[in-house]
Amino acid sequence: MALGVELRLKELETCLNDPGAHIIGISGPAGVGKTALMKAFNNTFESSNHGFDVVIFASASLGSDVGRLQVAMAKRLGLPWQESVRKERRAARISLALEKKRYLLMLDDIWTSLDLDEVGIPLPDGRNNCKVFFTTRYEQVCRDMDASLTIKVDPLEPDVAWQLFEGFAGKEASSPEIMDVARDVACECDGLPLGLMTVGRSMATVTSREEWVEGLAMLRQSKEEFQQGKHKNFPGMEPLLFHFDYSHKRLASKELRDCIAYCSLFPKNHSIEKKELVSYWLGEGLLDDSCGTDRACQQAEDYMEELKAMGMLKDGDKPDLEVMMHDILRELILDTKNNEFLVQAGTGLTKVRKVQNSAEAEKLSLMYNYIDDLGGVASSPKLKTLIVKRNVQLKKLEDDSFKAATALRLADFSYTGMKAVPIGIDRLVQLRHLDLSFTKIRSLPKEIGELVNLMQLLLEGTNKLSVIPENVISNLSKLVVLNMYGSYGDWEVENREGGVKRGGVTIEELECLKRLSDLGITICNTMAWERFLRSHTLSKSIGLLTLTGCRDLSSVHLSSDLENLREVAISDCISLEELKIGGSGEEADEGTWQLSRLEVLCLKALYQAEILWSGALTPKCLPMLRKLDISFCHRLKDISWVLLLEHIEHINIDTCKQMEEMIGGKRGVDVPNDLPRLKTLALRNLPKLKSLCDHPLSVPSLEYIKVLQCPQMSLPHLTGGTIPGVIHGEKEWWNALDRKTSMQVFSSFWFFQVAE
Repeated sequence: MALGVELRLKELETCLNDPGAHIIGISGPAGVGKTALMKAFNNTFESSNHGFDVVIFASASLGSDVGRLQVAMAKRLGLPWQESVRKERRAARISLALEKKRYLLMLDDIWTSLDLDEVGIPLPDGRNNCKVFFTTRYEQVCRDMDASLTIKVDPLEPDVAWQLFEGFAGKEASSPEIMDVARDVACECDGLPLGLMTVGRSMATVTSREEWVEGLAMLRQSKEEFQQGKHKNFPGMEPLLFHFDYSHKRLASKELRDCIAYCSLFPKNHSIEKKELVSYWLGEGLLDDSCGTDRACQQAEDYMEELKAMGMLKDGDKPDLEVMMHDILRELILDTKNNEFLVQAGTGLTKVRKVQNSAEAEKLSLMYNYIDDLGGVASSPKLKTLIVKRNVQLKKLEDDSFKAATALRLADFSYTGMKAVPIGIDRLVQLRHLDLSFTKIRSLPKEIGELVNLMQLLLEGTNKLSVIPENVISNLSKLVVLNMYGSYGDWEVENREGGVKRGGVTIEELECLKRLSDLGITICNTMAWERFLRSHTLSKSIGLLTLTGCRDLSSVHLSSDLENLREVAISDCISLEELKIGGSGEEADEGTWQLSRLEVLCLKALYQAEILWSGALTPKCLPMLRKLDISFCHRLKDISWVLLLEHIEHINIDTCKQMEEMIGGKRGVDVPNDLPRLKTLALRNLPKLKSLCDHPLSVPSLEYIKVLQCPQMSLPHLTGGTIPGVIHGEKEWWNALDRKTSMQVFSSFWFFQVAE
């Protein structure tokens, strides 16, 4: 816990127990540690009996609106969320969920007065004993929100600031020959914890006095520039800007500076998927791709950890999967790159004519908007990066859209309404990264084959794609990543007996891609699947697999030969009798087989299939599996084996007619009776299901359970939780439950929401 936080926590605990304090404001300048304090306060409720029915933490931040907070509230309360529902209706749902609950709400980084009633939050008072804590940079906000109490957070005292700085800067800062300079550096941080952290960590590798003196001079110069008004666009943030400016300049490599700058292309306070960021960095040439994607991904992970250590990145909404850029750093980078970067991401933009100076930009980000026509904005000889993802109104690009964009290296059109690839795309001879995922394109034009520098071709979710001419994909000799997961699947096989070759793409073409190291593929016929399995190179490179509609397929073996497999979806194989998962030979006998990267397993409409383990199943066999989705698999009787999946987070079981108990039957004495990371459990249309488990199941992380059309299911025996969760189900089922024995314990940690 950061220095100085302990005393502040005691103040907050005092407010928590004060019956006259209902709304508590925490104010102080940017970087003084308000967020760290609030997060530390929130963490105290994970392991204590606090007496609240529900505890909610949400980040507001500059530019956020009521809708953003409603999303956070609805997620925590387990409420259904639809973008089409008006915010007034959402507010009513939130209010209904909270009106009989004693809640504690923590809101971080409020910039302007927030109307709690508009969000749907019943006002806290002496009758409901609810509490609202919020942080803000402005004391006026505390007054505007009628705060019962205001706690002012001041910068750290010099001695405390030095201790904090010393911890980040490392032992060299305390050496006799450097300490006096290091103390001067710490003093320039003005007692702000965020500044002490960013500057301290940037100096952690400096070992000579000369470098420390040089760093001190550089820091003072940066500070003077900002004090003289170098950046006038950030009122209230001036004390921190120079810290980030200094730390950014001290990053070890240009690649690292470019990587953090790239994060500013996303909307403000946006949780960025790590895999998406890796894909962009790879496409832009910021990572080493000489040894395939494995090395590049590890390099990217190292970069992210280093940037987080510097305070430039932080954990996103899903800490394991996402990161978020510090909003102050984002604004600073965009200000310093105002000619090179043109970013209008998530601003509600509808027309590109409102985009100024696009002809001068090297990187243009228009993601998360409502643009329906790019006009000539993409036709610039200076443009190297174009991101228009998540513009669902964009349905067509003219054939001359890129007539002058000969320098373009990365183009992302994913999640748009595009129905065709413009013919003029062959002009983009420098293109390395093309993302058409989740568009409505029906064919890949032969001109795609002219993009000889293309390294990443992303077509995931293009389920209308039905035409790929032969020799288009095989001509892309530099491809490292090809993702056709949930896309085209009717692959041809050369020399098909009794068939006539139709001039489409073949499995054999993929074997021509000698640099391919990350493949996502959809296969819709048995012959293509069998041909695929005979290819050692393709089996080694596959990461994402959809196997669907193979009507004459009787058996599938997901073996450890598919060593890089991360996600599998098998569906509508109506003759499938067995799905084997595991090793073969000695591997199977000894239980040493592994699918070490498999994260997601989805099985759908395998009516006759039985899941078989080829060899013993141990926790080491599927160490990363986090999502299990099984539906319309009528031979499935239980999934007791999930107890050996230490990372499982999400389980969905739907319409499996023979399932009577989710976890039951005989289990070895060494099998634990807990699912430590399980967060969500959805059960639907399981007419024979009577219970989750034959004895209490420990689920310390479980937040949400959905139970629909499971009329015989009894109240689950769940233990280990310390934070109240949500059960979402039919009122009739809830009322019919016999809750006499376990309801007292059960209701301490769960509350019920009626399914709509």
